[in-house]
This record gives sequence, C-alpha cells and structure tokens, in this order.
Amino acid sequence: MAQKVVQTSVLDEEHFKALVYNPEDPRLFVVDVYSPCWGPCKIMVPTFAALVPQIDDFEERCQLLTADASAITELAKYNGTSQPRFLFYKEGALVKDITGANAPAIVKAITALIPEGPRPA
Repeated sequence: MAQKVVQTSVLDEEHFKALVYNPEDPRLFVVDVYSPCWGPCKIMVPTFAALVPQIDDFEERCQLLTADASAITELAKYNGTSQPRFLFYKEGALVKDITGANAPAIVKAITALIPEGPRPA
C-alpha cells in the first residue's frame, strides 16, 4: 500500500513564521508555494510518497507544507505563476529554493538537508 503523504496547509503569515522561522525546531521544512488559481503541486505527491518510507523518522525530521503565495507577504512575489516553487527552511533560515516540480532536485535537496535522525542506543 502506498505511503500517505501529509502536507500541512499554512493558514496565514503568523502560522508560516511560527513554523519556518523557529530556530528551536530542528526539522527541515519544505514549502510548496502556490498561486491560488493553480493550487498546490500535486505532481510531487507520488515522489514524496516514495521518499517518506525511505528515510527513517521522516515525520520527526521533515515537515512538508503548502502555502498560498497570496496569503503570506514574504511569498507574494511568487503569486501569479503556474510553476510551483519549493522553499527549504532549516533552523529558522531559507537554505534552498527550487523552481518547478523538479523531482530529482527536490529529493536531492531533502536528503542533503534533512537533519540527522536519532542515534540507535
């Protein structure tokens, strides 16, 4: 059975900042920024579904988000385009930006940037 991919919808600017700009949260945040007329990128869902079971403790180390560019001031510059934009935040900072549903580049970025998992006892 396919792995269910949970992408959290960012509700507003306050929610966005509380998630991605929290330096105390060690997770990698991958934000699918979309224009309201196009919606979140659905083409990446199978890629994420295949990747999640390959990475131990994925949910504790990475959070997949979707964000409406028109609802968040910082993301407004991405509004009005049909191409998805994937922004990668780690330790409260933007660390990578990928334009388009470039699955190999997105998977490579996640595997390179995801924090280390817990060490076995």
